[in-house]
Amino acid sequence: METKKINKLINSCAQVKLYYFNEEIHCQILKESDSLILVKDIKDWHYDSYMIFPKKYIKKIKYGKTEKCREKILSPLKKEQYIDDIKVIDLTDLKSVLKSLFKTNQGVCIENTREDNYVFIIGKITKIKNKKLKIRTIDLCGNYKKKPKKINYKKITCVFYKDEYSLRLIECAENKRNRVT
Repeated sequence: METKKINKLINSCAQVKLYYFNEEIHCQILKESDSLILVKDIKDWHYDSYMIFPKKYIKKIKYGKTEKCREKILSPLKKEQYIDDIKVIDLTDLKSVLKSLFKTNQGVCIENTREDNYVFIIGKITKIKNKKLKIRTIDLCGNYKKKPKKINYKKITCVFYKDEYSLRLIECAENKRNRVT
């Protein structure tokens, strides 16, 4: 992906359509590095999660007439609206991203979108190692599973945080855990 084009889209606060694997993601690009991109996802006409994924999985970025029209309905975010949520995120590589989120005790969703090995996990990171991390996962009923799951960084295609879905599940799991202790 061309860095000059991405920087222009970031500076203009443009809302774009990303083609990522077989998905179309409406979003606003907020930050990038040589290999990663951080966006604010747009779902159902509101901003939802922060998503971080390797640029190599982006097939195309579109900013055309439809995207400009969408901006008239949902105004693009200004830097002061998101800077506190992203300034601590180190986009050097996925390990750095996950270390940043671990330090802030942020709940995360981790995804592997590759068709051969689809993974979608919600939880809190418990340990960062050289090639993998441990995450305390949460089931669909908002309960922490007893044993942390190990995930190799190479198997991660997307990390997102501060989305409505995982925030609610993590809050539920934390409330249940605090009632037990």
